Amino acid sequence: LQPEEVATTFGRSLVADTPENARALGEALGALKGGEETKAKVQPKTLACALKGVYASLWNARAAEERAFARLDPRDAAMGAAIVPAYDADAAVAANAVVVTRILNAPAMHGYALSVQEGNDLVTNPAPGTHAEAIAATINYKGRIALTRTRFAQPDAGRPELDHGVVPDATLTAIVNVVRAVEEAYCRARPGYSPQPCNQISWQRDKPKALDLELKVLANGHILVKQVREFNGR
Repeated sequence: LQPEEVATTFGRSLVADTPENARALGEALGALKGGEETKAKVQPKTLACALKGVYASLWNARAAEERAFARLDPRDAAMGAAIVPAYDADAAVAANAVVVTRILNAPAMHGYALSVQEGNDLVTNPAPGTHAEAIAATINYKGRIALTRTRFAQPDAGRPELDHGVVPDATLTAIVNVVRAVEEAYCRARPGYSPQPCNQISWQRDKPKALDLELKVLANGHILVKQVREFNGR
């Protein structure tokens, strides 16, 4: 299908007139000098224009710097775009979160690594002087979850770090359980993701791959999973 045919087939929800609802039209598109990333001020009227914005992010400053750092030949760079209906947030965004389904740099621990930031601010590429809250969520073989904060969030460069969590522990636990369900479903649907039984995947330390998820916590308590992808880091 051509872009306009896709839009006709799936309806107006695919017309990206709200760039906050699409990663490529928001967080991933556009970078300022010095690596400071900002949301792109784009409001495409057609799906074809939205896809141009997605592909443009392959050549923004941040993408070029990361390829140079990794010594990747830019001539080998490629991109694929997944077209999905826009999600409908039924309340304001209270927090952004990123979850990796292993605890990074801690091979002896089993569980998930969470990063949470106040409001709709970026987690992985924050504004200078700000940073997200960091939490290690350990999970034992009975499925019990223990939360350990290793850093509080600093949402504003002009203010000190928070002295409390961005969201209550009950919400963090709910996020972990949502991610566990996603990882188990992904494991069942993706042959080769892990040799371990999928109903035990959340507490396995030596799984060969993990998942990287982006989530939003809404003011009404709902949890929205925005993106899921495989993660090979340790």
